Amino acid sequence: MKNTYSLEIAAPPERVFSWINDGERLMQWLPNLVENEVVDAKKGGLGSKIRQVYLENGRRMEMAGEVTGFEPGRFLACDLHGQPFDLKVAYRLENLSGRTRLTQDSEVIPKSLPMKVMMTLLAPFMKKAARKLADASFTKLKRLIESSTMR
Repeated sequence: MKNTYSLEIAAPPERVFSWINDGERLMQWLPNLVENEVVDAKKGGLGSKIRQVYLENGRRMEMAGEVTGFEPGRFLACDLHGQPFDLKVAYRLENLSGRTRLTQDSEVIPKSLPMKVMMTLLAPFMKKAARKLADASFTKLKRLIESSTMR
């Protein structure tokens, strides 16, 4: 299942990038993310290994990942691998004369046949739920960035 979400933020791309590339800041706006650590940092970011833990409905889900794209202020991509599914996420930042258009492209890739069937049958509902979650999380991100004093 693929999704794209985009919004404009009243801050330069470098400032927005600092909020999507910092583990502590991620936990402030990314729903259910309770742990985020860089397991193996690579010079320049590309190829760095990460570990994230999400808490959903009282259940922990750990995902191991790798940074697959890294251009500070412009682009960040990660491939994450969990037990029920893999997740590909890419953030594109476009400079709009001091403002930023942030676009997230994501793809959920189910790993088991039952998960594939469930995602196929429930795709319209899952897309609606994903959109609602993206609206909430990116609205929070926008508010955090625009209200922060870091320039």
